[in-house]
Amino acid sequence: MRAADTRPFLNGMCYVYEFTKGMVPPERAAALMRALNVKSVRSWSHITWLLKDPDTADKEHCGEFHRVYALLRECGVEQLVGMSHTWFYPKDCPNVPGDAFSVPRRDMAEGSVYRRFLDMYERAWQTLAAEFPEITYWETGNEQNHDPFLHPLDYTADPEKNKFTLREKAEISCDMMLYAARGIKRANPSAHIIQPGMAPIGEHGLGVVADNVRVDYAGMEQTMKAIYEIIESGQCGSSDPRDYFDSLCWHPYYARQMADGSWKWQVPDDAWVEMNNAIYQVAVDHGDDGIDCYFSEFGYNDFGDGATDHELVEHVLTGTEIIREKMPYVASVHAYRMFEMLDVADTLDTYAFFHVDQDGSIHPKERVYALQRAYGGTLPL
Repeated sequence: MRAADTRPFLNGMCYVYEFTKGMVPPERAAALMRALNVKSVRSWSHITWLLKDPDTADKEHCGEFHRVYALLRECGVEQLVGMSHTWFYPKDCPNVPGDAFSVPRRDMAEGSVYRRFLDMYERAWQTLAAEFPEITYWETGNEQNHDPFLHPLDYTADPEKNKFTLREKAEISCDMMLYAARGIKRANPSAHIIQPGMAPIGEHGLGVVADNVRVDYAGMEQTMKAIYEIIESGQCGSSDPRDYFDSLCWHPYYARQMADGSWKWQVPDDAWVEMNNAIYQVAVDHGDDGIDCYFSEFGYNDFGDGATDHELVEHVLTGTEIIREKMPYVASVHAYRMFEMLDVADTLDTYAFFHVDQDGSIHPKERVYALQRAYGGTLPL
């Protein structure tokens, strides 16, 4: 039985239109989604891309995204998940230009820079959700347990010293989830809120950014536990988890450290299932049994090497099968990601399933055929 036969949104894909539109026309991207039988798309829909300020949508730019979403719908995509992990700042907030992921230190005093930042954040999410009624699922952030994606305003001055603790990141994430959900629900009361996907790292782990392989699942457990404890305390303004999120979310990248100290991608197995189950058990232990979960990023980096891509076919096939058969709480898996593109610091992201030449020629990698098989797609790529 294929994924699409059991849970309709398991067949997911990550798609960054903004960074690939100059290489791959959205019509072509949508057609490839149809060929793969993709039913859910996680779309980078950043607040600072699509809004001029917290209260004003950039109608021209938003128009491009409306067209993309219509094309995806026409090609069989049934679930659109909008995700943003950027934000605006108060004018007197001393953020570093170019650092899009810094926030003021937590200070809930009335009129503080932090409180005004949160107020702007809530208004921006309301404006974004109101502009895009076709998006009914929103992931309100990305890897906020990971220092590069959530850090103090002075982080870039000394990234090794100027960091939030795990607890501080969890507290700030809870504030941001609550304010984002309020804004979205005000615009669309029936919207479904997905927790920002956690990275598989610990307190200050290197995670997948540093060497693209290293993982720490215990860190996700600790973060999930902290989130529930903070919510239950009521310190953010509500003790009801549904005021923060309707679904859990994390990124289950999987690797192990070898005897020589190196890290290697692993084929998903029962040990991997147990590590993911342990994270979900935190929710169960806090009375949230039955909540579903999104794996909003799941994939492997081939480092531009064809032999590695060939090896990863087994990883893709086994991973999708195990999720379908042994993780009933998973509602959707977004394969990371559709097209190679220049990402952070102009590095080529080779996690992607399609290589794109400078002239726009698209080359399917070997493992995309494995993904198509797992998804039940039959059309030519």
